[in-house]
Amino acid sequence: MSGVYVVLEDRNGRIGRISFEAIAAANILAAQSGSKPTAIVIGAQTEALAAEAATKSVGKVVRIEHALLSPYTPDGYNAALKQFIAAESPDTIVFPHTYQVRDYAPALAARLGRVLIGDVTQIADGPVFVRSLMQGRLSGSYKSAGTPTLISVQSGAFRAEEAQSSPAEITTFTPTLEAAQIRTKPGEPFRGTAQTVDLGSAP
Repeated sequence: MSGVYVVLEDRNGRIGRISFEAIAAANILAAQSGSKPTAIVIGAQTEALAAEAATKSVGKVVRIEHALLSPYTPDGYNAALKQFIAAESPDTIVFPHTYQVRDYAPALAARLGRVLIGDVTQIADGPVFVRSLMQGRLSGSYKSAGTPTLISVQSGAFRAEEAQSSPAEITTFTPTLEAAQIRTKPGEPFRGTAQTVDLGSAP
């Protein structure tokens, strides 16, 4: 099997907005072959996430489900996704560019012998992936040779509203995982702060 797949992120039991933006980006890629992307939800209990994803513009939703995939660990996600990719042979995998994705996706790309094209802001025919460099002063255009192509999309670069409702089939993929493979212990999730820093009073 081949095609465009998009990995969605669980944020407190719901799919985050940036994941819907990733679906919009995946649809741009899938449209070049006249198809729809397949959404992926990962965890120990993914029924609600899959149901939410199935209301978006995807052709199919795959639940990658295993007891060892909750809580999130880069070891568990990488092992599960590597098995899934070996089974499905996708052409392209789209990720939202989040702290979590930055934690595990580069290692996944390395395991696959591929490169992660991160922080993509535009997608042109080819496909050609555009990303900002030097804090937006320059733009770089990238093409990928071989498959799978792994990209992450920058927050706000694609319109989440374009991922409109459409009924989608839901299936389940159960990876083979063992507790010994989970070597990391997750800490508290990163949370931004709304407070400003007073540099005048800093030592």
